[in-house]
Amino acid sequence: GALAVSLAAESPKMPALGLIAPYLEMPPKIARAAEVSWLWGWLAPVVGSTEGRSILNPKEAQQNLAYGIFTVGALRALHTVAHRASAALPRVVAPTLIVQSRTDNRIDPSVTERAFARLAATDKRLEWITGAARHHRRLRL
Repeated sequence: GALAVSLAAESPKMPALGLIAPYLEMPPKIARAAEVSWLWGWLAPVVGSTEGRSILNPKEAQQNLAYGIFTVGALRALHTVAHRASAALPRVVAPTLIVQSRTDNRIDPSVTERAFARLAATDKRLEWITGAARHHRRLRL
C-alpha cells in the first residue's frame, strides 16, 4: 500500500488506486525503535512480533514460518517507506478506494481515517470490513 501511494503521488494521471489495509504509519513506539535502531540493532539484528498471528488459515500459517520475523534493516526500510508514503498522501489525486478492517492488528482505525482525510483525491471511498485480523500482535524488541 505504501509503495502504491508513493507511485500514485508521482503519477497524477493514474486512473485509480485501490488499497487494502495500507501500512502508512508505524505505531509511535515502533517508529521510535526504528529511528534509533542504529543504537541497539547490533544487539538484536533480528526482531519478531508477538501475541498471535494475522494469518488465520492454519495451512497457510504453517507454510509461512518466517512470518513476523525481520531484520533491523528491514524495520528501518519499512519506516522510511511508510513515512514517505504518508507524506505523499496530499499529492494523490487518483480516485481511491481503501478497504480496511476495524479489527486489523497492525493498522489502527484512526491511522486509516487520518490517511483517508489527507488524500487529495476528490473521488475517494473508505470501506470498513469486519472479521479480519482478529489477533493482536506487538513488536518484540
